[in-house]
Amino acid sequence: MRKKVLITNIQNYIGNNFTSSISNKGCDYFAFYPEGENPAQYSRFNSRISLIPLNLSNTLILKKHFQMNDYDVIVHIPDFHSNVNKSRKALRIANVFSTQQVIEYCLLSGAKLVYCSSVAIYGNSPFELPSNDLSEKIIFGHKTKMIAEIESLIERNRLKGLQAVILRPAIVYGKGSKGFLSVFTKLIKYHLLPRINQRIYIHLCNIDLLVNIMAKAITNEKCYGKNYNVADKEPVILKDLINFISNQIRRKNYRTILQLNLYIGRNIANLFYRINWVFAGNFMERLTHNWFYDIEDLERDFSVPEFNTFSSIAKMFDK
Repeated sequence: MRKKVLITNIQNYIGNNFTSSISNKGCDYFAFYPEGENPAQYSRFNSRISLIPLNLSNTLILKKHFQMNDYDVIVHIPDFHSNVNKSRKALRIANVFSTQQVIEYCLLSGAKLVYCSSVAIYGNSPFELPSNDLSEKIIFGHKTKMIAEIESLIERNRLKGLQAVILRPAIVYGKGSKGFLSVFTKLIKYHLLPRINQRIYIHLCNIDLLVNIMAKAITNEKCYGKNYNVADKEPVILKDLINFISNQIRRKNYRTILQLNLYIGRNIANLFYRINWVFAGNFMERLTHNWFYDIEDLERDFSVPEFNTFSSIAKMFDK
């Protein structure tokens, strides 16, 4: 019997790429797209999935939808993965409250939950490296608190029978991404990124790796009840990454008169947080702290395609 799989958000980068990668083998797919948007922009998915106009922030409509439909698996991609400015109240409704509805439905129906979380659960500068599921979580900032609350909801409801897997991608990159690596590359292109001489490690996650794991989690019975970091095979040294991207752009190592002192950079990040410039604070912290994660459990429980960060980034520059 074919499984019915619901994807809760195809608007953001992860949901869009996951939906583009799926095939109809063994499953019937359904997906929410924001009500009020022109469905024509999602028309390329019509041959593979059934599109449903529904906003995650409208929890009453979401609850009614679940009462009238049956799904075997829900791939939940929360709204915090979207680069959309919303008030804290709106973010809470679209993320925490919507996830509560998804969990309640899964408990009542027996549906399984594939939840796309984030390594932000470990905080802006993890205490333990490489971070793993047993590492201390540093709950700091509105987004991290929200992610921690959602994961706590899932953990508590696992005790009631919820079959859920939590996937925590590192910094996601790939063609079409407008996140960290996109901004990083533009700063290198215009010589606006300060030079970093210290040995700082950063761990990235190729979008193709993430969607591959998400698809496998639908049918991987042994992954339910567990949490996984999802990232490329190895972290990279930030200085090497800067020079590599510079060589992709102009065939030579990066040069600039700007230089970043780690102590000053970390204080600048704190200043950005105080004035509520969260993206800038996150960006600066990624330049001044080591970030890498333990993916041993992922490699053990999944057949993981190995993604080398440098060769994957090189493909993004191919014409």
